[in-house]
Amino acid sequence: MPANNNHPVWDLYDWLRTARLNAEYYVIKGDRADKTNTRMEIFLAVVVPGSAVAAIPLWQFPVAAGFWALLSGTAAIAAIAKPFLRLTDKCKDYHSVAARYRMHEGDLSELRAEIKLNGAYTDAIQDRFRTVLKSLTRTAEFEPKEEMDENLRERLYERVNQELPLGSFFVP
Repeated sequence: MPANNNHPVWDLYDWLRTARLNAEYYVIKGDRADKTNTRMEIFLAVVVPGSAVAAIPLWQFPVAAGFWALLSGTAAIAAIAKPFLRLTDKCKDYHSVAARYRMHEGDLSELRAEIKLNGAYTDAIQDRFRTVLKSLTRTAEFEPKEEMDENLRERLYERVNQELPLGSFFVP
């Protein structure tokens, strides 16, 4: 950390970086769930028995017929499993949490700009930071309860460190 690394303003800056990291993380998780859901929907639409694809003469050949049977069986399992995977709900949850973190990131960025503009970490800014911090704590409660993707998290941590390096913050 730069000089004066014990200054209380670092709490605000650390939370700004954390909010950015969490927003990016849940956007990516949501996008992945969206893609998986879309792929599954397309797969089921194409392979579900009775589809026009099943009528293609190619499937009359023994190897192709076996392949089609495998695809149909996989589609049947996927159709049964899909409601239990709750992909649509996961997409909504991820994007909702990401939006909350984006809002907090905006609030904290605004406070960062005020600190730099004022040249001080005023009591008023500290009070507003406490309010944002309470809201951030509530947002964390909405995070999906699942194991963290540590590889993704680490990549995003590096990205956030490049976008918001410690030297870019004003310390009064």
